[in-house]
Amino acid sequence: MAALGEGLFSEQELAILETYRVSRPVEWGLTSPALLVIDVVESFVGPDVPVAEAQQECVTACGENAWRAIEHIAALLDGFRTAGLPVAYSVLDTLPPPPSGPPRRLPSSLRGDRVAKPLAPAAGDFVFSKVRPSAFFGTPLMTWLTSRGVDQVVVVGGATSGCIRGTALDAYSYGLDVLLAQDGCFDRVTTSHVATLTDLNTKYGRVVDSADVLERLKTR
Repeated sequence: MAALGEGLFSEQELAILETYRVSRPVEWGLTSPALLVIDVVESFVGPDVPVAEAQQECVTACGENAWRAIEHIAALLDGFRTAGLPVAYSVLDTLPPPPSGPPRRLPSSLRGDRVAKPLAPAAGDFVFSKVRPSAFFGTPLMTWLTSRGVDQVVVVGGATSGCIRGTALDAYSYGLDVLLAQDGCFDRVTTSHVATLTDLNTKYGRVVDSADVLERLKTR
């Protein structure tokens, strides 16, 4: 993970993080995993253009950052489905509007309850709504995972510094082994993306490449 944080953290900070990092084996494998696809929805993805430009269409859009991640998420979806392993998607619901005051978001035709087209759910995938950052908070996700004997989750989607972080923390708190596919996660701001993954790798999970996950799917 030092390579991921290089250029953002000083050498001293990287050394501090390495000293603090939770001890874990260098080698890792897949046990009984599920793929969690977090909020890869129209309103978080937007058009495939630079983020600031995508936000002209929808203020929550991650633009080209999301589209680069979608390529890797699609490969992971194929791998998990081929292996007959569980796949779950979170989509966004909304809380009731406040009694007064302006809307929190600018109106857009892009929807938070609809998965971006390249990653459309397949038969047997679990699709559920959430209203808070964590995919576990107030949802049936943990019950669904437990019923399928899942002890490990591969987390992808966005945004890294918000919903990915919240989901990873709760997954760790539930005792699940957490893998974060860094090239399958996205954020509006690269600094936030890198800082969050570095922090999660230090304390709560393991940051990996999607290609490594796919390779282990073939040999498990």
